[in-house]
Amino acid sequence: MKVLFSLCLLLFSSCHSLESRPISYTITSSPYLVSTYFEMYGDNYYEGRVVKNHINVRTVYELYDPKGHYKAQGVCQIFSLGFFYAWAKDIDIYDAQGERIGFIDGQLLTTTAAKYSFYNQNDKHLADAYLDCKCSGFTIMTPDGRTIAKLKRDYIQDDVDPWKVVIYEKNLIDERIFRIFSAFAIDFQEHFKEDT
Repeated sequence: MKVLFSLCLLLFSSCHSLESRPISYTITSSPYLVSTYFEMYGDNYYEGRVVKNHINVRTVYELYDPKGHYKAQGVCQIFSLGFFYAWAKDIDIYDAQGERIGFIDGQLLTTTAAKYSFYNQNDKHLADAYLDCKCSGFTIMTPDGRTIAKLKRDYIQDDVDPWKVVIYEKNLIDERIFRIFSAFAIDFQEHFKEDT
């Protein structure tokens, strides 16, 4: 009986540690003639990609899983200040069936270099992404100030830089929203801070 209890306890603790382990990946940008691929890599595995097609009038980010299955789409709104300024971009997020799963709202009034608010499909405010004072990364925090994710730019002179993404709490915001936001961050990194 003690052996069975010990095995159950070990199984429970290993499942719990896997569930609470942060998600981390590096996202890189590969521009091509008609599209840009934002490739995501975990420590030992490929995590999928976000594709931006340059032919679209609007900026659209399409998320694919590691097997190439379409998972979600982020569509930047045209009729907003975001058409002119990266810090004001508004992005509607849809699942593979075209149902709205969330929204990212670029904030006009903020004391930080840039701030984006994250909402779910019911327009409930979930978190805010704050660009740090060096314009080299975002901290994503809940309205009560709890850090749930970080994005950090790894500067490489005269090249598009990779970004490291760590999601500490993966159940609060749909992971697809994080992934599309990370592609947006690397896509507009020069608007946040140019290579020096």
